[in-house]
Amino acid sequence: MTQSVSFSDIQRVKRRAKQLQTSNPDIPHGKRLDMAAREFFSARNFHELNQWRDRTIAHFSASHDNTLPDSQAPFGNIATCTFCGCVYCP
Repeated sequence: MTQSVSFSDIQRVKRRAKQLQTSNPDIPHGKRLDMAAREFFSARNFHELNQWRDRTIAHFSASHDNTLPDSQAPFGNIATCTFCGCVYCP
């Protein structure tokens, strides 16, 4: 995986799969998801695209935590993910 996959990318693939229903009504939805994932990202299937998304989240959440020192944090260490903005206690 050389590119990051966002939530909006996954939603775009899902919308495209729904559009493919008009031209391919006999193909199941899962197969249309696979077709759309190949079309947009050259992924083998939709499951692989979801795995890329999981790796993107793991990469950004592991490398983009900003932890405040104990003296600045009111309740101990508080971390903020700069990727999603989630505030949590590690």
